[in-house]
Amino acid sequence: MRFQKWLVAVLVVCMVTVFTGCGKASTEKADSGKSQDEKTSSEPVTLKVFQISAALTDKEFEDYFVQPVKKKYPNITLEIVRNGDSKIADLVAAGTPPDIIYAPQNLKTFIDLGLQYNLNDLITKNQFDLGKFEPVTIEGIKAFSTKGELYALPFSVNSSALFYSKDMFDKFGVPYPKDKMMWDQVLELGKKLARQDGGVQYKALYPSSFQQLSQQLSVRYTDPATDKVLLDSEEWRQAATLYQKIYAIPGNEGAALADFFGNRVLAMYAGVANYTIGEAQKALDAGDPLNWDMVSYPNLPSTVGKSMELAAQLVMITSTSQHKDQAFQVLSTITDHDNQVTMSRNGRLPALKDKAVKEQFGQDIPALKGKNLQAFFLNTPPLPIIEKYDSVINKVINSETKNLLNGEDVNTFLRKISEAGQKAVDEAKVAEGK
Repeated sequence: MRFQKWLVAVLVVCMVTVFTGCGKASTEKADSGKSQDEKTSSEPVTLKVFQISAALTDKEFEDYFVQPVKKKYPNITLEIVRNGDSKIADLVAAGTPPDIIYAPQNLKTFIDLGLQYNLNDLITKNQFDLGKFEPVTIEGIKAFSTKGELYALPFSVNSSALFYSKDMFDKFGVPYPKDKMMWDQVLELGKKLARQDGGVQYKALYPSSFQQLSQQLSVRYTDPATDKVLLDSEEWRQAATLYQKIYAIPGNEGAALADFFGNRVLAMYAGVANYTIGEAQKALDAGDPLNWDMVSYPNLPSTVGKSMELAAQLVMITSTSQHKDQAFQVLSTITDHDNQVTMSRNGRLPALKDKAVKEQFGQDIPALKGKNLQAFFLNTPPLPIIEKYDSVINKVINSETKNLLNGEDVNTFLRKISEAGQKAVDEAKVAEGK
């Protein structure tokens, strides 16, 4: 079995080598971002866009990719290939890799497959302005390189806020939350709202997952140099203490996302924008609108001005593409001012820093009419810290979080997940043959 896995990995790497050229010199040339043609061909070409994890509906692909590109470059046809239909490694092995990848913040999978392509030379050649993007989005992409290579461009971002049910606050006569609140203030509001009334248990707050709550503290899972697990840190301690306090509010036991959008017995929900906007619009379309609003994501004393970590949707050109210049035309078009305005008006947070683009956010979304949309822009998302064994450790954390909610001492909880996490990482390394 191990030999079979090794053989598949070798075949994938070999196929990437075939497409990018044999030998060190060809690999360096492919990764340098240099175009093969001085002038981009206007011959008809079909480019495949591979979508993985980051949400993109068929309508969004048509509106934000296909139509803008067709209008500007009628010779370019775009086809979407979704991860659920094909795996990226399978496409490479079959000799049919995509030209463009649309993905979430983590580029590691594609770098491991050798699909990364440095855009710097194409950016220079086309006099493309990187300064138009929010700086944190470019910093997040460059975190995956070692010498300043840029392997992707930001397409859009997600944001976070504290969403609240105006109906619940009105019902119990509690003042609405305000922007720039601290977590302790939010907890005090929650204590006034979690109660039994008319045989219904009303709940205070759903903070999203423990890991998501920890993001604004820029927690690390491991030391990248040694793979030592770092869960027993002050940052993790603050996150675990807060998470436990939230669920210790009397009546808030078992608070879940469904309590906000479904049976509507939850006062507040701290989470991400895109999902919330979609659910609110669905409820409005169904004739059962949710009476809600939002304020900026709450802070701890050590995280003032920060939200949940950056969650950008990225577009990258693959090293295997035979049409890199045309692919860059696509990237330039979908990130230009006009397209980003269209996206912003339709509820997708733009990657551009232009204040005028942000001010148009949500203007064409009925569910956002009259909402406190500035809440999305009052905090700055910290850069995500992505390390090799995060997924392995997350499984350990998920299996132990229930003990924290049942009152287990925070220090004991952190010690247990640290020990179990280290064991899981060591086992993963052994399985890799390290």
